[in-house]
Amino acid sequence: MSLPTVFATKSSLAHQYIRQMILSGEVRPGDRIKLGDISQRLGISETPIREAVQALAAEGWLDMNTHVGAVVRSINVEQVHEVSSIRGLITGLAIELNGPSFDDAMLQKLQESVEAMDGAAQRGDLQGVSAINDEFHRLLCGGPLSPYCTRIMESILGLTSYLRHGIIPKAERLQEQVREHRKIVEYLCEGDFRAAASMAKIHERNGGLFLIKELKKAKSKAPDA
Repeated sequence: MSLPTVFATKSSLAHQYIRQMILSGEVRPGDRIKLGDISQRLGISETPIREAVQALAAEGWLDMNTHVGAVVRSINVEQVHEVSSIRGLITGLAIELNGPSFDDAMLQKLQESVEAMDGAAQRGDLQGVSAINDEFHRLLCGGPLSPYCTRIMESILGLTSYLRHGIIPKAERLQEQVREHRKIVEYLCEGDFRAAASMAKIHERNGGLFLIKELKKAKSKAPDA
């Protein structure tokens, strides 16, 4: 996994790195975060890594276990429904608040994001799709009139990541995501912010339903199910 190239403190570098480990599926729910391994990978001491772990625990990415240490937080089926619903509401609200401020430059970024995601989906680049998808939602929520939407979305962004849960979506689901993103952007370009917000909610609902179905399927196949 490549390291961020922008300047960052050691703690923020570790924060980004561990979060990317979770988002990419390198570590799964219930897995322990090994500070020594990360220290060797990044070439920094464990002190800033502990600071990053504490911050990630506060943000909901990790759980702190007295005997084990930091482990990746799990999320059950009921919580997937809740989180995907919150994501839809937050994204829809951000769109309605910021709609008129989506200028040509922002719309261009969103359109480029859709095309980049389409290309990654066609290549079967699941990590690329995941990263582009997250950035798309950051763009939607990151307008000047929705700072709290941005904070909330950032704190739950990775909870419903397919890779985080070891889910490998088929090409049909990836293309469905691309079509939904494209439709949101089309409505934004038309200035129909209510329709764009509604489409964002549908998009999140569909993603949540897909993940719930796959998690139930995986659970039914588990040896102790």
